Amino acid sequence: MAKKNTSGIALYKEDLKQSIEELTDLQRKMLSLTLSDLNPEDFNLDKIYPVSVDSFSEFRCQNAEDAYETLIESASALFDKFVMIRGGIEAQTEDEIEFYRWLSQLRYSDKTYSVGLIFSNMVKLYLTDIQEILLKKTEPSVQKELDLFS
Repeated sequence: MAKKNTSGIALYKEDLKQSIEELTDLQRKMLSLTLSDLNPEDFNLDKIYPVSVDSFSEFRCQNAEDAYETLIESASALFDKFVMIRGGIEAQTEDEIEFYRWLSQLRYSDKTYSVGLIFSNMVKLYLTDIQEILLKKTEPSVQKELDLFS
C-alpha cells in the first residue's frame, strides 16, 4: 500500500523554493513586485496583476519600447514555466508529483508598457507561501539578464 502523504507541507515549501530559484532574476522580480505589497487576505484570485516598465529601476537606462519588449519576453517565458509540487494538494502520497503553470493568462498593454499577470488556479492556492519565500530572498540584480553593461 502507498504511504500516505504526512510531510506535504515541508515538501511543497521546498518545491516552491526550488521553482522560484529556477526563474530568472527578472521573473522573480516581477513576482515580487506583484505580491510584495499585498496582504494575503487581499489576494483576489481572478485579478489581473499589472507590472509596468516603470516599476523596474533596471529599465531606466533603456528606451521604453526596448524595456517593454524585454518585459514581454520575460513574462512570456514565465507563462511557459511550471511549479513542481511533490505531495501536492491532490496527491495521495508524497511520491506523487504535480506540475502547475505559474500563469493562466497574460495581457499586454502597449499604451502603458505593462503586462498583466493572471496566476493559474492551483498556484493561487500557494500565493501566500510564494510571497513569503520571495520576501525572504535577497533581491538579485537583473543587470546581467538585461545586458546593460555589454
